[in-house]
Amino acid sequence: MAPTFKLMGGLGNQLFVYSAALYHAIESGQTVSIDPQFAAGASKGGNHHNLSSSLQKLHLDPRVRLAKPLENPMNAALNFLSDVRLRLFAKESGLLPTHGDCGGMGEAVSDKALYVRGYFQRHKYLEGLKRRQEWTTPQPKTITSEAHELGLRIVDQKGVILHVRRGDYTSLGSSFGVLGPTYYLRALESIEQSSGELGKVFIFSDEPSYVKTVMAPMLSKSFDVEVIKPMSSPEQDLYAMSQGSSFVLANSSFSWWAANLNSGPDTSVVAYPQPWFRTSKFSNDLFPESWLPVKSDWNSDD
Repeated sequence: MAPTFKLMGGLGNQLFVYSAALYHAIESGQTVSIDPQFAAGASKGGNHHNLSSSLQKLHLDPRVRLAKPLENPMNAALNFLSDVRLRLFAKESGLLPTHGDCGGMGEAVSDKALYVRGYFQRHKYLEGLKRRQEWTTPQPKTITSEAHELGLRIVDQKGVILHVRRGDYTSLGSSFGVLGPTYYLRALESIEQSSGELGKVFIFSDEPSYVKTVMAPMLSKSFDVEVIKPMSSPEQDLYAMSQGSSFVLANSSFSWWAANLNSGPDTSVVAYPQPWFRTSKFSNDLFPESWLPVKSDWNSDD
């Protein structure tokens, strides 16, 4: 029996689960299911991208299917048992393997696995799929006129995509960390030095008011910047962001995927914060060697 992968977090994390599920489907020669019924819900005041099953709004490889809610009652039971075991023993059983929070542990899915949980934040799954030419970029089933027109503007102006993640991170400042303006300035300067030129900087954020009042005035002294208002849904924002020519990542899976869904030239420069998190341990398996590490700077008031 093919295992079911639990859908985790928002769209960025959901794409990590999807890439791992597709990788396993190809390795095992089976159609793999993803269970969306336990995708996390957004808390009030958190990221404007509601943590729902946004993956359902993308074109996916047919070798991975999204199970309908309550399609298999056993999934609910297995998820419950897995929760209990994690709380009691801080680990999964051989039957219910966890594949590591933030890519830290585990790679192979057990032959006995029925229900697989984890964030799969490792570049190896996507890299393996691309190497085998088994990866087709998951595009939105419907691209709004707003996202389409913004994407065309970004391409035309060789836009640099800069992502500022705040929202729920402001309450997790001691672990994940909220990146400060100095990191973003340093990253833009590094991209400019590396590529020799810099197009217009399009800033995407879950808190555009903060960006307009705090970051944009500082960055606009050296660069042409435009703050983008969040669109109707996360997949529309992700589509527009993926049209960039270069990328300055937040420590967020959302901007990580924007850079990896980019279909432009391979010469695109991707800058990411190092370390990725403020205090939490994190595996460097997330980053391709061609990406540009930039020293992190953390907001002291978050």
